[in-house]
Amino acid sequence: MAKYKKLSWDSELFGYGIAKITSNNLTGDNLNKILKNLAGENIRLVYWSIDPKDRTSNNTALANNGTLVDTKITYIKNITETLFEKPEFIYSVINHPIPTKIISLALQSGLYSRFKNDSHFKNNEFEKLYKAWIESSLNGKIAKDVLVYKEFDDELGLITIGVKNNRCNIGLLAVDEKMRGKSIGTLLINAAFEKCKKLGYNDIQVVTQKTNVGACTFYEKMGFEKEKEENIYHFWL
Repeated sequence: MAKYKKLSWDSELFGYGIAKITSNNLTGDNLNKILKNLAGENIRLVYWSIDPKDRTSNNTALANNGTLVDTKITYIKNITETLFEKPEFIYSVINHPIPTKIISLALQSGLYSRFKNDSHFKNNEFEKLYKAWIESSLNGKIAKDVLVYKEFDDELGLITIGVKNNRCNIGLLAVDEKMRGKSIGTLLINAAFEKCKKLGYNDIQVVTQKTNVGACTFYEKMGFEKEKEENIYHFWL
């Protein structure tokens, strides 16, 4: 049975073959065989997510020219008993035209993204991905709602809310770099809690990068608890 999956959406967006390894742990020989098979099938980039505590698999990835590009943290929060502040200046923009500022905010949300920080990307992959992400959120394909904080006719923050793993899921969260430290992020998170309850869910999750210390501190301050960590490797073939 194949221990990998070709990713048609990623491949079409970036313009070259991309796949991900689906096994959580592999021997060096098995990983080498998979990478050779994928190279023979015109795959250029392979993702592999593994437990940071699995020393054997991490060493196997590094020994086969894998680059550790991200340690992803999943945070969760139960909001059954949460009291929400009334969200001020926050509006839904789902199924609305896409203002240029919304795209700018989406790009700001990806400052720590592996697609921005892996130097092998040469064809504006980061910009393509995050523009596609916000567009697919705004048209309702991957989000239940997109909320913006808007004041003085200017979009100063955004949050996208979807459903994943039978929980509400925060996809993108961004506050304009000139407006940080003014509690806009807190208002957006509280608005997401309110939306989550309206959708009938008691749990909400968000994924961020371990290197994004500010985001991790913020989510923990908002009552989120760490559920798991994953090391993500890129293999360029």
